[in-house]
Amino acid sequence: MSRMKPPGKRDVGQASVEFMFTVVLLMIFIFGLLELLMFGYTVNVLGDAAKEGVRTAIVHGADNSASTDGPSVGATGSCPNATSSTAPDVYTAVQNTAKASFHDVSGLTVNVCYPDKTNAVPSRVQVQVSYPYKPLIAQLPWSASWRTVTLSTTAYGRIAY
Repeated sequence: MSRMKPPGKRDVGQASVEFMFTVVLLMIFIFGLLELLMFGYTVNVLGDAAKEGVRTAIVHGADNSASTDGPSVGATGSCPNATSSTAPDVYTAVQNTAKASFHDVSGLTVNVCYPDKTNAVPSRVQVQVSYPYKPLIAQLPWSASWRTVTLSTTAYGRIAY
């Protein structure tokens, strides 16, 4: 019968080392999953904000003028950046939707476009929303090359009444 030798001094701590490797890999996986979830959530919020901007442009018009049958700002067909003075209702609707989901809207860019150059039925409305997404990993010192990623989404609609 062969006898088992008692563990030697070089085997002491093996379980601790394996546990640390496992914990490190598990934490990297959890952190990556959290980053992916935040990225997907931000893309979803931007899409909802763009859709809300299109809905506002169709229902209320871009500047909420007396005629609410369609947008009256941007009838030239240009796609300017929407601000509180050029398309206040659309800009406010997009900002409020993004703000309600706890996003920092200070870097949000909203472009409102009327491709058909008119506000008559069945003209189209386009709202593009851009956002500088700051990944959680960008806080680390070695990730200086990609501290922000610009996410952009576009929603289209048609004036139907």
